[in-house]
Parts: sequence; structure tokens; C-alpha cells
Amino acid sequence: MSGYVPWNDMAGHAGGEDAAEFFVGALTRQPGLTIVEDQVNGQLGLVASHEGRVVAVVSLLVDGGRVIEAWAVRNPEKLVAWNQCK
Repeated sequence: MSGYVPWNDMAGHAGGEDAAEFFVGALTRQPGLTIVEDQVNGQLGLVASHEGRVVAVVSLLVDGGRVIEAWAVRNPEKLVAWNQCK
């Protein structure tokens, strides 16, 4: 089913450069994708949209100006609320 990504796709990615490369690659495979900064669960985050629909949400934990953890949601069933309010 479209939108489902196995959790282990991130396996082997550690550190800032690997994580950034993974997320940029995963989120930019669609031409016309728009990524904007937004609040996600009360934290700094990114919201990716395609043709007016939210297709991914990334929540970032920042410490000392560095991203130390990132949580991404691409499951369409978990993005329903984002698409209703955007």
C-alpha cells in the first residue's frame, strides 16, 4: 500500500550526516513536493505536502542547535488529522 515504509529502512543510518541524507532523499523523491517548517507535537518539525495533501511529518528534537532525534510519519492513516486541518 502506498505510503507505508518499513521501519528498518532507517537501519544503518547513524549520525547527523547519515540521518539528513536519509530524510532528504526520502522526502524529495516526488517532483512538486513542498517542505515547510511547522510545529509538530509541540516541537520544531517539517511538513511535506504534495498536490495540497500532507504526505509526511517530521518532528525534530533539537539540543544546542543540533538535531539529535527525528521522528517521521508517512503512514497516510496517521496523517488524516493533518490533512483535515491544512
